[in-house]
Amino acid sequence: MVCFELTQLELMKLHNIDVQKSSFQAQIWVEFTIHGGALDSNLSADGAVCPMGADGQPTFRPSAGWYMEQVDFRNAHSVKVVDSKWRRVGDDILMAGRYEGVFSEEYQLEDYPFDQQGLTILLNFNCRVGGPLPIELTVSPKCKLTMSCIDVCPPAREWSVNTKMRLNSFNIGDDYDTDRVFPALSITAQVKRKPMYHVLNLALPMGLFSGLSMLQAACNANTEGSINHRRQRTLMMVLTATSFKMAIAGKLPPVSYLTWLDKYTLCNYLLIIAVALQSRALTQLGGEDQETGLFDTVCTAVAAGFWGLMHAYYIQIAIKRYLQGGQLRDFYLQNKKALAISMVYKKSELNGQGDSVETASMRKSARRESAFGESAVGASGVF
Repeated sequence: MVCFELTQLELMKLHNIDVQKSSFQAQIWVEFTIHGGALDSNLSADGAVCPMGADGQPTFRPSAGWYMEQVDFRNAHSVKVVDSKWRRVGDDILMAGRYEGVFSEEYQLEDYPFDQQGLTILLNFNCRVGGPLPIELTVSPKCKLTMSCIDVCPPAREWSVNTKMRLNSFNIGDDYDTDRVFPALSITAQVKRKPMYHVLNLALPMGLFSGLSMLQAACNANTEGSINHRRQRTLMMVLTATSFKMAIAGKLPPVSYLTWLDKYTLCNYLLIIAVALQSRALTQLGGEDQETGLFDTVCTAVAAGFWGLMHAYYIQIAIKRYLQGGQLRDFYLQNKKALAISMVYKKSELNGQGDSVETASMRKSARRESAFGESAVGASGVF
């Protein structure tokens, strides 16, 4: 059995993170090491060949180039091979490939827009574990990770990329009673959404609409004409809130459960409808009546209290999730078997760096200081 050990990984591009289409686009560069592979004449043979024996039957002793052609991505909508090479280094064989594609992802959006997501690429070799050409995929504890090109990607405007990635080697198909089991590797990047756009443009207007609907009670003179005019204004507010919900529907993730933003928007919308029903009830009771004024005061006080408590509840949840980054709901981020590796920094970046989400400006300033210095190991410097 041939053992492929992942020794280097570079996340070169990460963009088009689309929750509407449940996909993202990425480019990765990976390097596998076959220890002692150069000593095997079949593995170190030139080209992508699987030789035949003297009897005309396959020897099942393919070259490293042949194995490189068996790389596949199980969750890819489309993928292309940008570069694929191998070379001998002492007694070992180094196999490196650069791949770019669009990958599917099941986003966990309960905390939206204060959510963290795991973006996973499932890499596997089309060599059955129980077949004639079994291989083993492992991750080196000293695996090097670089993210040299993340700054130029559009998601930097909406997402922050964590400096750690999670890697886990496993066998696809182990959970099923079948012989089609293939060695695979999950590569998971962790990203955190920047929520300010969604808060200002989606959440804040709905909170203001519900607040304005209650302010109409302060302008009421408790006369029949004033009550009728108030009923018209509350109905206009209902129509305004309904139009707003329809306008932002295309910006919300199409999921079958309620996100934080859905719950907040729904509570405000129901409060506006409740205030409209209150205004309708006032027209039935009539104006210039002490009981009517008491009913109006009590209902307005209850609505105002609900508005204040609702906003205190949702704001404290929003602040907590914003500071803590939300819960790690992604399966591959929760996997305790996965190996977490940190990004390799340049010497000028080492001071003051931790495991927190790094900023684009911090990395840009470090690159400017060492623009002509030693660069991090990447795909362009391997061969």
